[in-house]
This record gives sequence, structure tokens and C-alpha cells, in this order.
Amino acid sequence: MNGEWIDRLARVVAGGMPRREVLRIFAATTATAVFGSWVRPGRGTAASLGQGKDPGCSGIRTFYRVGCPNPVPKRGFTPSFNGCGPAGGIYGVKVTLNSPLYIADFSPACNGHDIGYSTCNRLKGATDAKFYNDMVAICAKDYSGSAVLDSVGRAQCNINAQLFYKAVSQTEVGDDAYQAGQEEACDCCDECPGGALKCPLECCRPGDTWICGSSGRCCQKCQPGWHSCPYPNQPRCGFGCCMPDLSVCCPGVNPGDLRCCSPKGKGCYKGGCG
Repeated sequence: MNGEWIDRLARVVAGGMPRREVLRIFAATTATAVFGSWVRPGRGTAASLGQGKDPGCSGIRTFYRVGCPNPVPKRGFTPSFNGCGPAGGIYGVKVTLNSPLYIADFSPACNGHDIGYSTCNRLKGATDAKFYNDMVAICAKDYSGSAVLDSVGRAQCNINAQLFYKAVSQTEVGDDAYQAGQEEACDCCDECPGGALKCPLECCRPGDTWICGSSGRCCQKCQPGWHSCPYPNQPRCGFGCCMPDLSVCCPGVNPGDLRCCSPKGKGCYKGGCG
């Protein structure tokens, strides 16, 4: 009897398995003895990192740092905004520059820029470009007429927009503000510990005996000498393992089942071995 069955039956003796599971184990063991075919479903075990509880990170969340290889949005974080001006003010004094020279109110564009900088993984260049376009749109709206004063006002407004844009896109002030926003909005999702395999939905345990199954979760490879066969009825892994002397993969009686048959036989026949 295979060691896996012995381990599971030992747990029954210890008093921890329902009657239905006991009957299923004995039924499977009996079927193996009667039909001479043995299939072990692909088994999956993930590293104990709470996978499934954090869909945004299949590794380990740590504090954001510059150069983090995999920034992810911080859970429960909502970007904030404070209009046009440094978030901390200048020398501790709040400075508002919403309406430079009282030409136009740029606060909606500035608020959008603040939100962009504080949105994890949003590119700085894209946020700065949108900031400029939003200011130009404000200028066009506020000075939409064809009179001379509208033309002059629109031209001066566009100059102000260019100055604001250059202040954030071409200076260290903008770079520092962007990094501060990303630090506020992001966590760093470190890869799986110990260099373990990373599947789309979880980290596997360390070692080279793991592959990603059909559901994107961790599954153990077939042990040496055993053969992997498609097994659709195993939704986590999508494969089963057949013993070395039963290397022919045959469909079972029910759709999606797997039968392991001997290559010395006549092949697959009506849900079994020919």
C-alpha cells in the first residue's frame, strides 16, 4: 500500500476524518487492487504565506522602496489632493497657487495631478502630460471668445500652464513629489521566499519539485519514474500521475476521468484498459 494512503489512514485512527472520507479511501484502494491501474492526482501545496487572502500580491508585502521590482497598490489607500502648491507648504507655511496672476483657476488640474502622483504604478510622464492638457483645457474654457482680451488672456493662461508643467516635469521638485506619492500609495510585493516558484495565484514551497497547475496554483511534479497524464477532473492541477508500469493515459468512464493502463495491453477501451 502506498505511503500516502497509510498516512491518511493514520489520521483516521487519530480521530480526525469523517466517515465519508474513510469510505472513499477504502473504495479507491479496492479499485486499485481490482482494476490494476493507479492514478495519483496532481497534488498542490503552497507556502504558508496566506495566499488567497491577498489577490494583489502572491509574495510578501513590505514597505515600498525606490527600485522595488514589483510595486502593488496599498490596500485601502485613497489618494488625496491639496490644490496647487507643495503638500507640506514652504518652510511649513501653506502656499496656494491655484490662480497664478488671477488668470485662471488651475485647482481642478492640480488636484488631478496630486491623485495621479498618488496612484501606485501610474507613470510620472503620463500624469504630467495630463496635468498640462487639463490646464490648457481650462484656459480654452475660460477664454473661449474671439475678442482681443480673450486672445490675450488665453495666451497668458497657456504660458502659466507651461510654467506649471515645467515645474513638475523638469525639476527635482516634481521627482521628489512623485516618489513621495508612490511611497504613500504602494507596497512592495517581494517575490516568493527562497527563490521558490511563483504561480499566478500563490507562492510554492521552496524546491524544484513544483509546477503551476491549470488553475494557476502550485502542484507537485510526478515523482521520478511516474508519468503525467491530463486529468481534467482535478481542477487545481489538471493532471494525474501514473505508475511507471502503467504509462498509457486512457479516459475513464466519466468525462474528465483518467485511467492508467499498461503499455503491454491493447490500449484504451470503454473507460478502461483494453
